[in-house]
Amino acid sequence: FLKKDIKEKFGVDVIFFNGDFPALPSKYKGFFDFAITDAVLEHVRDLTDFSKNIKDFLKDGAIFYASFGPLWYGPGGDHANYSDGNEFAHLVLPKSEYDRRVREELSEVKDDSCEAAFMIQEGLFSYLKAEEYFKVLNKEGFKFLRVYSKISYPSIKLFENDTVLFNKMNELELPAFDRFCSGFYFWLRVDKSK
Repeated sequence: FLKKDIKEKFGVDVIFFNGDFPALPSKYKGFFDFAITDAVLEHVRDLTDFSKNIKDFLKDGAIFYASFGPLWYGPGGDHANYSDGNEFAHLVLPKSEYDRRVREELSEVKDDSCEAAFMIQEGLFSYLKAEEYFKVLNKEGFKFLRVYSKISYPSIKLFENDTVLFNKMNELELPAFDRFCSGFYFWLRVDKSK
């Protein structure tokens, strides 16, 4: 349906592939002008490998756009929707207490689900701090053209009122920025000379 609709509206042929990078035929390496991801990078377990793969399929000078978050070390990083004030339960609760909350408070785990309980159970997070995304992508030859950060206003208010939580975050040695950053919008350009 989408192939036909896009062809009729824009005069462009579209091909869909289902799967990871190996599902793409090698003839498409260096072929694409744009790569767009949404809600992906916070789940990529090996950002270096992912970056190399996506770069392989892009032309030199192509654009890579990524919208992603929440980040693991930020508010709601485990993708669970607890009540206000619990945005950092995944970081500060003892493991046994956290596991109990996941079992009792989150929806039942289903196969091939995007539910938080499933993602937590399967460890489907990158576990990168904000700065690490920049370092990896820069090292792999992406030039940052524009970056917007999603800042969590509820986290700002939470830390203003809860110094105990703020001190727990200090004990974990989490960068201050990560405590308020709930995600990013990246516009990057591929530089294949790197």
